Amino acid sequence: MPQMFRFEIIGVRKGKEQLADVGKQIKERSVIALERSAELIKAVARGLVRVRKGTLRDAIEVGETELRPGEVSVTVGVFKPPASRYAAFLEWGTGWRGAGSGLPEASAAAREQAGYEYGDTPGSTAYPFLFPASEIVAQMLMPQLVKSLIKSVKVRIR
Repeated sequence: MPQMFRFEIIGVRKGKEQLADVGKQIKERSVIALERSAELIKAVARGLVRVRKGTLRDAIEVGETELRPGEVSVTVGVFKPPASRYAAFLEWGTGWRGAGSGLPEASAAAREQAGYEYGDTPGSTAYPFLFPASEIVAQMLMPQLVKSLIKSVKVRIR
């Protein structure tokens, strides 16, 4: 004789509310973690950038946090002249030397997206500072971010 199982769902509305609350908490914690990460990337990038007068170093900033459905982003970069006019030359290099600098794939993809092209002169080697800073911070903070998100989820067994 086949066994019969009976399932009963109690408090579906309350469960949905709790699930929505968990999603809200995760989003809030994610935004905070992302903004803190951006500040760390800025600090690390300022430490990595080549400095002559300090104009470029001091121009590295964190942009506004952008919230879109299902997506949160913060940009770290050099947004204002005069440093914004030459930051890309340092990050990606110029000419043959820049093209041969062996930049990571993410950096190369960002360069292409920005429409940055290498010239046909010897140019200068890349001295990246933003992409290495983001890699360093990502390796440092990934375990902490995961822990922070996990804290948002409360598990109950009844």
